[in-house]
Amino acid sequence: MYSIGELARASGLTASALRFYDKSGLLVPAETNRSTGYRWYSEEQLIAARLLASLRRANMPLAEIRRLMRRPTDKEQAWQVLDRHVRRLEEGLTGARRELAQVWNLLGTQEMQAQPATRWTMSSAELRAALRSVSFAVGTDPTMPALCGVLVEVQDGSIRLVASDRHRLAVAHAPAHSNTGPPVTALVPTALFHEADDLLASNRTVTMVVDRNRVTVQARERQISMSCLEHDFPNYRQALPVVNSHRVVVDVEPLRAGLVAAAGRGTGVGGVRPAPCVSVLALDRAGMFKVAKPDAALADARLKVAVNSVFLMQALDALGRDQLVLELDGPVTPLTIRLPDTNSALSVLMPVRL
Repeated sequence: MYSIGELARASGLTASALRFYDKSGLLVPAETNRSTGYRWYSEEQLIAARLLASLRRANMPLAEIRRLMRRPTDKEQAWQVLDRHVRRLEEGLTGARRELAQVWNLLGTQEMQAQPATRWTMSSAELRAALRSVSFAVGTDPTMPALCGVLVEVQDGSIRLVASDRHRLAVAHAPAHSNTGPPVTALVPTALFHEADDLLASNRTVTMVVDRNRVTVQARERQISMSCLEHDFPNYRQALPVVNSHRVVVDVEPLRAGLVAAAGRGTGVGGVRPAPCVSVLALDRAGMFKVAKPDAALADARLKVAVNSVFLMQALDALGRDQLVLELDGPVTPLTIRLPDTNSALSVLMPVRL
């Protein structure tokens, strides 16, 4: 049993917060001493307190937390509550960005117009490799135009490319040989990179320029230019993984063969849409990695996660290595795929509900 002070230290909540959650019926102590008023909490309530602390740090409303904690084993409801909150955060961030942009305009549009273009030169091969690492994850849903492009961020001589369709996230880095102008973030149409593919293939270096709302790719006497997409890309950094508990180095071809053999049918990716092919990745108690069918018993599994097999194979192809590192941490934690010897690219796949 935990005293209120011990539970506060172990969960990250304050003692005053625990008293509030007791009075509101959200986290009632397992025992309360009638004469002293001391509260005592069980081991199971430590898990509930940690869950509560995480949800509050994510700014989830108490009403939603109450709904989720009332039936913690109802995975269907949990997916719905979490997905609804993520959408709420994304909409709030988009609105805040829109208002801040208006504030910037009011503070002085002349200063904005005078801002110099950002220009950087880099290896064409490295840009093509970075694009290949992320382009498979670009969204195609016309109702979510903010995801139908590649986010390009330039800062301190480093270029980051990001793509996501909400079911997977791909990030790649590429170094700049030279970089002038202020830091910039631009949502670039994928059509620009498609049109520039021949240009990138036939030149050793390429220059990219972002000037206000326009991006240009230049090589020697040729250039291709398009307007940036006027949408706010979601805050992808919230989805970037912390280092998961279990890292496994895998050979890609045996993994691919296992995915083909094990693929079955699931109900959805991230609780949103049907997934035609599902495989389960698992670690047994001895730390051995295996790929299994969705209906496999896996009684000896230390942990497991179900994934869309097609999405995972696309990520394997995009990263283009014989060996990769998988990071997995349980059935509701996204799967991370990394290059074994560099942090230049990674992919994140949302788990599939079986």
